[in-house]
Order: sequence, then C-alpha cells, then structure tokens
Amino acid sequence: RRALTMLEDARVRLLNGFSGRPLLSPLSDDRGPLTEISTRLRAFFAASLWLGASWTGDGDSRNELRARCSEALRSDQRRRALHLHLEGLGDEQLLHIAEGLPQELQELRLWLRCASIQDEELAALSKVLPPGLKYVWLDLQHCRNITDGGVEALVDNVSSREVAIDLSLSGTQVSTKVQEHFAAEAFKREEEQKYGHSKLIERALGVALCRDPDRIKKCRQRVVPAVRELERALVQNDPNRSQVALRALGAFGDRALQGLGNDAAERARAIEAELEAKEAERLDKKAPKR
Repeated sequence: RRALTMLEDARVRLLNGFSGRPLLSPLSDDRGPLTEISTRLRAFFAASLWLGASWTGDGDSRNELRARCSEALRSDQRRRALHLHLEGLGDEQLLHIAEGLPQELQELRLWLRCASIQDEELAALSKVLPPGLKYVWLDLQHCRNITDGGVEALVDNVSSREVAIDLSLSGTQVSTKVQEHFAAEAFKREEEQKYGHSKLIERALGVALCRDPDRIKKCRQRVVPAVRELERALVQNDPNRSQVALRALGAFGDRALQGLGNDAAERARAIEAELEAKEAERLDKKAPKR
C-alpha cells in the first residue's frame, strides 16, 4: 500500500510539473491532454514496479498491486514495445503479466532468467499475446522446468501469425537440437537486420552490392536513385522481383510508397491483394476442420 501511495504521489507531481501548477496541487477533473500523459506515466511506473510487486508484502497486498499494475499497463494503448526484467519470477505471476499486455503491442521482450515458470505457463502466455504482436524475445536461461514441450506449444500457438520468436534456452531441459535451432534463427535475424534492406535491393534490381570498405575505395562510384529503380522493377512482369521491390520500397517508409507513379501504385495494390489472399488461404488450411 505504501508503494501504491508513493506511485500516485509521484504521478500527481509529474502531471502538475508538466502543466506548470504547484507540484502538490490536487488534479482537477478537466485535464485535457494530461489524461494521456497520466495514462502513459501510470504504465511506465507499473512496468517499473512489476518485479517488486512479485515479492513485496503479504499475499493480499501483492495481488492488489499486481492487479493495479496489470490494469495500468493494459490501458497504455499507444505502447508498441514492452521490455521487462523479471528474473526469478514465480510461475503463477507470468499470467498476471500476460493479462496486462497492451493490445497494440508489437514487440515484447521478457528477461525471465532463473524463473520458476513451467511449460504450462509458457503455453498459456502464448495464447493471450496481443493480436498485432510481431516480435517476441524471451530470456529463459536456467528456467529448469522448461522442456521441448513448452517451446513447441509456444511456437504452435503463434504459428498462424507472422510472429518472430527468439529464445535463450541454455540451462533448461530443452534439447540441444532445439537450442541450436533458435540460436541459428537469432543469428540469421541479426544478419537480416544488419543487411536486410540492401539484400532486398540486390534481389529486386538483380545486382550485387559491395560491402567491403577496402574494395569500395578502389571502385568507381555512381549515385543511383534507388526508389526510382525499384519502381521500375515493381512494374516488371517478374512476380518475384516485383514482390521483393515492393518490400524494399516499404523499408524506405510511407513517403516512398506515396510517391509512386500511377502504374506502380496500381501494381503495388495488386501485389498486396494477392499476398493477403494467399495468407487468408494459408490460415484457412491451418484452421481445425469441424
């Protein structure tokens, strides 16, 4: 209860500071844009309090603090990424966190090293992940109750969505083969993030980019308007290169796509519709038959 009182007092002081009011003034009902600031601050403090909420006080006070932290986190609908250090977390506490995940979340990173969670909690977490989530990173090192079954359940429950998963699994009961698979996937993803955009451009334009600094110095260099070249590749008859060109253009941002000519814009819409139809067909095949 003391922690909750301190949390509210800090929130009031910060909001009054933002609005230029005396720090200890009571907040009025008509706060206008400060309402959103308040929501985000409550979520920020809730994330900071999570681990303390797992260990502090008696059972009733812990449950109350967890519930309030969960509510505060979930209310922050503008949050797109959430990183929480929860080393040593108890098994029943993971679901409290899952209940508090903002529904607009796109990236989730949880440090759960040495937590006492089991396969069942890992599977339950995977079932309530936000619908728009794109990336999950879990540090499960030395979570000694995690086995191949828990990892398989996690992957199966998100397989119908485009969710990238990175897992750190040393010190668990997970087999060496599965651990090596996720280590290789993590390395591949890191390489793609480092060179992914340039590789898309290579595939779309049918060229090989030189990345060796010493060789670059010896070569003649010419500036190429990449967006315009990709636009030409987009309208070609080769469907594979057209799709890659669209992905490369998307990596430049919305302005690149908005600046496309009429033919290229029409081709982009057709490709997107085709990809959506294929994804819907894939999901339909994976759905259980009645």
